[in-house]
Amino acid sequence: MSNVTTGQLDYYKILGVSYQASPQEIKRAYRAAMKRSHPDRMAPELRADAELLAQELNEAYRVLSKPETRERYDTQLKSTMIQDQIMSRYSGGLGAPGADQDIYARIREAKRIEQRNLQKQSDRAATTSLLVVFVGFALIVLILLILGSIVASIVSRLVGS
Repeated sequence: MSNVTTGQLDYYKILGVSYQASPQEIKRAYRAAMKRSHPDRMAPELRADAELLAQELNEAYRVLSKPETRERYDTQLKSTMIQDQIMSRYSGGLGAPGADQDIYARIREAKRIEQRNLQKQSDRAATTSLLVVFVGFALIVLILLILGSIVASIVSRLVGS
């Protein structure tokens, strides 16, 4: 939602509208978003977050609903985007300051890492289980061989006497 280099919020993304949205679309999106996330409609534990979101929605609507402030905001947003693109090229898009950060990419990466760790845990558990079964089987065979030799020795003494 925010621009990495300036900390500026993207009001279009907050309202969930395109950059070419008409004033009517902006108003409709604002009302729908406020209806969904109004603090009075939230559980007490979610109210603080809902209040912050409501403040962002109000600010976004205040800026985008007036043609003059929207034009100023659009100019500033475009210049920031161009600067981010230029810096991204210079930094190679490696997450350096100025590189466009995708929060969803970080979430996907975290999920991949978590899945990898779960897979490693699962592999270790399977290996441990196989090892326990193999050692158990080997012990049973060893015990049977020892018992067999003891029984054979007893039988040979009984038959031999």
